[in-house]
Amino acid sequence: MKNKRTKISRINDRVSRAFREQNDCAVLALANSQEIDYRKAHNIIRKECDRANRNGTLTRKLYAYYSRTFEYGSSRFEFFQKMIEKNGKHKEPNQKAKTISSFCKEFPTGNWVVAVNGHVLAVVDGVPQDWTHRNNRHRVEAYWKVK
Repeated sequence: MKNKRTKISRINDRVSRAFREQNDCAVLALANSQEIDYRKAHNIIRKECDRANRNGTLTRKLYAYYSRTFEYGSSRFEFFQKMIEKNGKHKEPNQKAKTISSFCKEFPTGNWVVAVNGHVLAVVDGVPQDWTHRNNRHRVEAYWKVK
């Protein structure tokens, strides 16, 4: 897998640290996936998702914003619901959920916002723009196509 982060991603990480932000993965994911300035993404998330400075973003508000704004991909929950409806069973199917690594292989082009448990990140042309590039085994819960 490629390991080259974009220039805007590295700049946005530095701006985030300069602002002493924490739990700002939603802001970084938006900024890096749309290739916009961190401050602009911060203002969008603050306005659309009621995010306070130096606090995280509620998952339900973030998912609602992404679903309104971007082309929705899929979610692990919907996949399991379809399997339950099809099989009439209340157990998870044998098929495993995508990992970040398998997601990057399946979608090698384009800009994406990918949600994993308790975290959200940008994937640009098959490269995670995040610390998760060191651990690509996180299970994908939902994803949205940005560009």
